[in-house]
Amino acid sequence: MGVQRQADAGNGPKPGPRLSPDAAPNSGAAGPAVRMTALALAVALLSGASLAYEVLLFRLYAVRLGHQFAAMVIALALLGIGAGGTLLALFRQRLLRDFGLSFGLAGLAFAASVLACTALVLSIDLPLEAALWRPWLLLSLAGLALLQALPFLCASLGLGLSLSAFTGRAGRLYRADLLGGGLAGPLVFVTLTAVPPGQAIKASALCGLLAALAAGRAMPVRSGTFSAILLAAVALTAVFPSGLLSPEPSAYRPLARAMLMPRAEVTARASGPMGVAQRLTSPVAPMRFAPGLSPLSPARPPGQDALFLDGDFAGALPEPALLDARAAPGASGTPEAAGAAEALSSPGRTGGPGTAGPAGPADGSGSPDVADPARNAGAREDLTFLAWLPTALPYLLLDRPRVLAASPLGGFSVVEALWHGSREVVAAEPNQALAALMASSGLFSGSRASLARIQPRALLRAGNPFDLIFLSPSGVSSAVQPLGEDFLLTKEAFEAYLGALSPDGLLCLLTPVSLPPRPEIKCLATTVAALRAVGLDPAPRMAALRTQTHFLLLASRNPFTAQAVAAMREFCRERNFDPVYHPGLDLAEANRFTVLPKPYHALAARELLGPNAAAFLAAQPYYLWPATDERPFFQRYFRWQGLGRIASAMGTGSMALVEWGYVLLAATLALAMVAGLCLVVLPLGFLQRAAPAKGVWRLYMAFIALGLAFLFLEIACLKMLTPFLGHPFVAATFTVAAFMLFAGLGSGVSRRFAAKGPAGQARGLRLAVAGITLFGLLFLLAQALLLPLMAVMPLALRAAVAMLLIAPLALAMGLPFPLGLALLEARTPGRVPWAWGLNGYASVVSPLLATLLAVHLGFKAVVLLAIGLYALTLALFTLDTRSSWR
Repeated sequence: MGVQRQADAGNGPKPGPRLSPDAAPNSGAAGPAVRMTALALAVALLSGASLAYEVLLFRLYAVRLGHQFAAMVIALALLGIGAGGTLLALFRQRLLRDFGLSFGLAGLAFAASVLACTALVLSIDLPLEAALWRPWLLLSLAGLALLQALPFLCASLGLGLSLSAFTGRAGRLYRADLLGGGLAGPLVFVTLTAVPPGQAIKASALCGLLAALAAGRAMPVRSGTFSAILLAAVALTAVFPSGLLSPEPSAYRPLARAMLMPRAEVTARASGPMGVAQRLTSPVAPMRFAPGLSPLSPARPPGQDALFLDGDFAGALPEPALLDARAAPGASGTPEAAGAAEALSSPGRTGGPGTAGPAGPADGSGSPDVADPARNAGAREDLTFLAWLPTALPYLLLDRPRVLAASPLGGFSVVEALWHGSREVVAAEPNQALAALMASSGLFSGSRASLARIQPRALLRAGNPFDLIFLSPSGVSSAVQPLGEDFLLTKEAFEAYLGALSPDGLLCLLTPVSLPPRPEIKCLATTVAALRAVGLDPAPRMAALRTQTHFLLLASRNPFTAQAVAAMREFCRERNFDPVYHPGLDLAEANRFTVLPKPYHALAARELLGPNAAAFLAAQPYYLWPATDERPFFQRYFRWQGLGRIASAMGTGSMALVEWGYVLLAATLALAMVAGLCLVVLPLGFLQRAAPAKGVWRLYMAFIALGLAFLFLEIACLKMLTPFLGHPFVAATFTVAAFMLFAGLGSGVSRRFAAKGPAGQARGLRLAVAGITLFGLLFLLAQALLLPLMAVMPLALRAAVAMLLIAPLALAMGLPFPLGLALLEARTPGRVPWAWGLNGYASVVSPLLATLLAVHLGFKAVVLLAIGLYALTLALFTLDTRSSWR
């Protein structure tokens, strides 16, 4: 082969492995025969073990530290991939002398470090919420992440060693690498449905040991002792205590703090690929969850069980038996409540059964304060407190509605809807673990309530309209909000909610009050934009109020009548709620009970409904524009114009007002780039003993561009397919599997071009980049025009469509890397470790950079940028292919 002749001519024979007849010749001289099929299996096992470890590590840290910090740990730990390339470049010749032993040791070290590092890191507790005031804690977290990078370093060393030793079969080995990783994702997903992540991570370590054993079959290891050690390691891994790998929430997480209550205990637990759910009970000091409860309520909430997901509060579950003990709805309401039955003139808005006013007779117990049980001692405990929540308003305006609880709040909103007399309640809870605990409560044993374990947007495709859709974009109970995408809170999602309503139906949103107002204004802006997008004037179709702690927003497809507005006014007056907006609101009404320096929410609503809404949003110190499916980051409030607030907040006690989700993402990206330069790029530069061949640094840059481009496309396509497939985890499972499997098949095709020397390799690169450009643009068109028409299909068919859409794009994406390795080896033999390390460095930076770019530019822009990077890669690889390669 042309590459081989160039390599041998320039460097002479080297000691190394000799391939068996089923493989192409390598640059090494005579040595023990290598069974390429067994070696490909070893590569696939080690690659799959590494990807499985990455997924499982995120699950472990999500429970231990929270999602916002788990992402930072994983991003920094992946630097081990690039560091593995650096280590390979440093000791390449020494490692190649006994390839089988070297690969086996890498697999053994991977397994040992998976168990040891994970157990060690999980035993360390850091008060990361205090990082707002003590930034050095983030450096401690970074140190733990770098310790966790050791398994990735070992896996990268073994995989890079294979590509370096057998450059003539780089396409086949790269295919095995991708196929192993592609199969690992679905297997981990299935495994986590049966076992918790602490046990599943042992399977990842075992796969590393199996990879070492397969490498021993591919090339017999000279040391019999090593084989015995491997077998002993397999046995030790199997009996390793799973308890050391089972994460418990940090002592500073909400669940751990709740466990400090007297006699608090976890009475139920469910685990799955989407998280670990736990039900907490305390007979002495139970949860009393009542979001936005009026201070005038004559009843206090009865004791409830609290539900937690990955250590964060997920909702509360009142005892379902209390529903049977209550009086008939409306039997003891006030005269105003009775009159509210005729509040709306249109059919379907004939008033709900007794849900409008204070339910039950006033018993003179005063104003219970659920935050202070001592003040509630004289109040009765029953579900009549539900009539004193802000969410009672939509039930006042609707008669026996059909309800979609898009935010079930652990079952709380289902109990509320049933108590208010709803004829049917559908709770959408896509998290399987949380849904399992909700189902076990008996809440859904009756005929009026059902549990749908899918995303609410997928449920809207069924076609049966709802009278009320309830949504609570409350976020997590953490000072550091994660900057994650949420397709339930985008403008397109709100359009879908409005489209799924009956003619007189209501969309209801409940979110905590913040000062200065952020999520409240974003909810207002998104609702206004959605109503206008479907051709409706928002001014007569919106209403909002605020309590001491919560903000409620209603939107309808039909205008609110004067009777409805009068009922809203009376509802607010009876409960000491401040109206924020309704047709004809006087600003003097908007700040009477919970008095603020200004009626900020009412002023914002007036501006957003006026002609200068865009100017109003542009003038805000926070980013309050509506989230979209293109940029679905509802929790993004950070603006670079407000960067000065961070410095001014230091030491003033107002650090919690800074939007740390965005800051943490940007800081992680900067830290990953600096750490990568120190661990990967600079060491590779120091290892360059002689002056590099002309243009070789251009080839190195091409591998960096390849690492960025591949993951840019993969991540953008994954996120864009999430609304179509219905859930982020489902989208990740099918999308990542499709990309890696089809890219693996594409890399196998690369050998046809690689066998024809530099000219053939350059031709293959041109065809690959042309295919990526064509199929990338077709993906954007199909995602915008074709997929919405198929959204009503069953999940299996939608998943098949998504994978078929990805297949040609991924096939083309599998070609450039092995062809680039062949070009590099022909140009400067022995430089594969450099390419492997630099590509790994780019692969670490790429997900963080892609997310940051998507926040500002959108996912389509990330796809186009990835196509541009592939074009740049082609130019860097083929700029001088017509000239001499010597």
